[in-house]
Amino acid sequence: MITPLFFGTCGANVGGVEGVEFELLVDCAGFEATPGFRHAAEGIAAITAAVLEHRGIEAPAMRVYATGSLADTIAAEHARLEIPYDARRGLERAGATIVAGKALVAADGSEASVIVPVEYALADSSEGQGYVAGVLGHEFGHVAYGRQRDLALGRVCDPWLPWEVAETTAVTAAEEFRVGLIGFYLADQVLTLNDDAGEKVALASFAARMFEDGVADVLDALDPALVDTIWQYRIAGGSVQDLWVAIAEACGGVPVYLAHLCAASGMARTKQVLAELDHPGAELLRPVWDPLLEYLGDSDPIPEPDAWVEDHETLKRIGLEGFTEVWRQLGVAARPQGNGFYLSVDEPGRPAA
Repeated sequence: MITPLFFGTCGANVGGVEGVEFELLVDCAGFEATPGFRHAAEGIAAITAAVLEHRGIEAPAMRVYATGSLADTIAAEHARLEIPYDARRGLERAGATIVAGKALVAADGSEASVIVPVEYALADSSEGQGYVAGVLGHEFGHVAYGRQRDLALGRVCDPWLPWEVAETTAVTAAEEFRVGLIGFYLADQVLTLNDDAGEKVALASFAARMFEDGVADVLDALDPALVDTIWQYRIAGGSVQDLWVAIAEACGGVPVYLAHLCAASGMARTKQVLAELDHPGAELLRPVWDPLLEYLGDSDPIPEPDAWVEDHETLKRIGLEGFTEVWRQLGVAARPQGNGFYLSVDEPGRPAA
């Protein structure tokens, strides 16, 4: 049973935004959410509203769920907010990583929901609360970033054609990196943790350790896993649709994971981690990852209102050019055919000089 722990207006004392509707719903099976979780959820929602108001955008009514069934609540909120939902997407991502939370915004921008596992509402250790604040910040970052993006660019349906997937993957990875930066900023405004020496601990450090520990397994999704999948198709045949799904999932999931890592650990540290791993999956991804990282390092986390279109087109170009080369190295190429596409699988190519 999901029971309300708090309902009212937020922002009167936090963030300077008054009259923003906020609701916190927690399924705790008889337990109460920690005061730290309530404070973080309300405070980050208030600052998110302030960010939007600063850009002249009316803040949505905000709802936070801490739920015992992430998948069921995500599906229910898609229906309530009338957002198309593909149940096949699931919660698992590259390298068997699991989604930590979800942000949904109604098409008209009137409502936003942030959904996290119920365990987050019960975290009582300093490290646990630091990690949870980072997740809440990230999801509310999606609300702030996504609302501005939608107003500037409109909403785009999930792509299927290879060239669209290539473009959209770069756009998505860029958003995850930028939202990661925004999210840690938001979290740091509402929760301060100090180490034994009294020095402030960056909340990003809790997520950074997790992402660094998991990066090798995630890169395995490209090489050897995807490389082996393509090889098996070449020697034994099979469903070209299943092959394309495997390519799209691996090539889509790994850059997004690396974007999370980069936001948490920083660009310099991420480059160091990847260099020390010397992983073939990282090498395979370089045609798209290197130019994407370079562009993100020189661009604003939230584009100015008149810069979204150019930013979007630049990211699409990086994705299309980069993944075309990645797929060439895998021996895969796509071209239009009727209303769909033709996927050819041939000898893997050598990396471009």
